[in-house]
Amino acid sequence: MISSFTDIQNILDFEKDYPEAKVILLEENYRSTSHILRLANVAIAKNTVRKEKNLFTRGEAGELITILPTWDEISEGENSQPC
Repeated sequence: MISSFTDIQNILDFEKDYPEAKVILLEENYRSTSHILRLANVAIAKNTVRKEKNLFTRGEAGELITILPTWDEISEGENSQPC
């Protein structure tokens, strides 16, 4: 029951606590481009307290990503491009 997961440790211990359960990884993304997902995988990999995952898409690569450092939410908003 997913709604009972209120602590990350419940997720991390799930396979140990329920060895008979079948775990299905939901890694394929149908909306984001491969450039976005590669960047997301880099960010996710920096979290050392997590389950392994590798997000992917069979879709197009999409536009290249530009990373623009900003000082605060105001400068972030001023430099954001509409979707």
